[in-house]
Amino acid sequence: MRVASAPRAPLTPSWHRRRVTARAEPTDEPTPAPVPPADLIEIGVFGGPHGVRGEVRLFPSTDDPAARLRAGERWVAPPPGGLGRTALPRPVRVAGSRAVVSRGKETWLVRLDGVADADGAAALTNQRLLIPASARPPLPPGSDEWYVQDLAGATVVLEEGGSVIGRVSDVYVETGGADLLRLELDRKTDGGVDGGPVDPSLPLPTVLLPFTREFAPSFDAATRTLTIAPPAGLLDLATSPGSGRKASRRPKTTRKARDGGAREAKREASGAGGERRGAGASDEGE
Repeated sequence: MRVASAPRAPLTPSWHRRRVTARAEPTDEPTPAPVPPADLIEIGVFGGPHGVRGEVRLFPSTDDPAARLRAGERWVAPPPGGLGRTALPRPVRVAGSRAVVSRGKETWLVRLDGVADADGAAALTNQRLLIPASARPPLPPGSDEWYVQDLAGATVVLEEGGSVIGRVSDVYVETGGADLLRLELDRKTDGGVDGGPVDPSLPLPTVLLPFTREFAPSFDAATRTLTIAPPAGLLDLATSPGSGRKASRRPKTTRKARDGGAREAKREASGAGGERRGAGASDEGE
């Protein structure tokens, strides 16, 4: 006797049994650009390309380019005030770097990921290489060293009387002596030409001050306040370009440190030929 078997399910073609995944609808929305950190500081400026393999010259504005130019993430931005000045910094990755000496001066050659030829390197000319200020190593507590970025823009206060007279507009290092501070003074410290009224259209008057303990006895990094004790008559020499007075010459220096936030400015001890102070320097016995 024949035994009836259960009916078989109809066979389904294999292409019917494949899992179907819904495809995302195409969108015209661009991928949002990475948000740059708020505390970016300059560590160098790109020059022209070197060779045909994507290397580009970099002029460092840092005391330790070997450490700052190790492989890793950085940011690139156009020069302030130049073309593309409204563009936000963009992330890049340093693939490698090496120091070279040209005409007796050290410069650095940098390779960035995605830059493989001279045209790509040339596109970086005059752009700035940046790092977050938080990436800088801390300076020894109690030392007479501060980062230039922290000094530039600091409020300037007179030790005698405590009045605010201006701000630090620039810092010059490697001048052959003590580092120099350019102070931009409030308009009230400037007189008009031949005793006449002050022209408000002129730039604010400036004066250079050696960064020594004698002339700059204290700096509060938390509030960015510099207390100064200038020599008698120094503030009277402050000049505005075009004021009719002979302006002081800018000091000769191999590198300008205005935007070099990763470079240190050192305060000299009082007196001619004083040694640079280290950590734990004391005013006792001076």
